[in-house]
Amino acid sequence: MKKTILKFLSIIAVTIAIVSVPGCGGENTTTEEGNIISFYEVPLVCGAAPEIGCGSRIKPFFMDTEKEKQIKESWSNRAGTIIAIIWDATATDGGARENSIQPLFKKNAIDAKLISNDKEIADYVASMKKDQWYKGMEVDNLSLEEAGVIAEDLTKFAQDKGIINETEKAAIKNDLEAYLKRN
Repeated sequence: MKKTILKFLSIIAVTIAIVSVPGCGGENTTTEEGNIISFYEVPLVCGAAPEIGCGSRIKPFFMDTEKEKQIKESWSNRAGTIIAIIWDATATDGGARENSIQPLFKKNAIDAKLISNDKEIADYVASMKKDQWYKGMEVDNLSLEEAGVIAEDLTKFAQDKGIINETEKAAIKNDLEAYLKRN
């Protein structure tokens, strides 16, 4: 019982510290290395596979963020609904951070909304430790998965209509998926 109470009090103390430290809470939080993280709500869900983000829409934005000195890392959640920007430890001015990221969102036609709810931010930080996020060019994996979904949908349709049988479906699906993964 004593350990449970101590854990609970520790959690409360850490939460209070995060909310009360300048630059933490509100619109950002900090990593263990002292870098600031900002989270943005974005509409980058894949049209062909709505359970994942659209790698081909996210990748050009991430390539642009790699050129920004103030940005250390770019992450997307699996669903393509949240982008996390991990700022370099020297990027302490919130206005300068926003001035550097907003033109990139605009250039890539991404309607992004900065998330400021402390609970949402805490949930996103916690979820980043699980395998639900893609860092940088890892978003290519979303495109590869999308190729499989598209190939399955197209060949299943043909099989359901009686145009092809199961064996033909499997062969065509494999060829189509391989083609989409190359392009």
